[in-house]
Amino acid sequence: MKLEVVGRFHQVARFFYGVSKLDRIINVENINLGKPINPNPTADEGESIITTSCLTTTFHANKAPAPGAPGAPGAPPAPGAPPTPPPPPGAPK
Repeated sequence: MKLEVVGRFHQVARFFYGVSKLDRIINVENINLGKPINPNPTADEGESIITTSCLTTTFHANKAPAPGAPGAPGAPPAPGAPPTPPPPPGAPK
C-alpha cells in the first residue's frame, strides 16, 4: 500500500515509531522525504512541513489449528472428509 504522510519531522517520525510498535509485521520501504516547506517564514525551522511517501506491506501469521481440531496433526478427519489411505507396504509405522 502506498502511503503519504504530511507533518512536521517529529510528527512523521512518531507515526513511523507507532507503526513499528504494532502487533503485526509491517515492512516500510522506498521512503521518500520531500523538501521541507516552511508555511510561516518567520517561524522556527522546526515548524517546517515535510511530505513523506513510502510503500508498506503487511503480514499476518496463520494460526495453527488447536490440537484435536480437524486438520491438526494426528486429529481425526473432518466430517465428510475422504478416509486417509493406508501407508504403502514396508513404510515405518
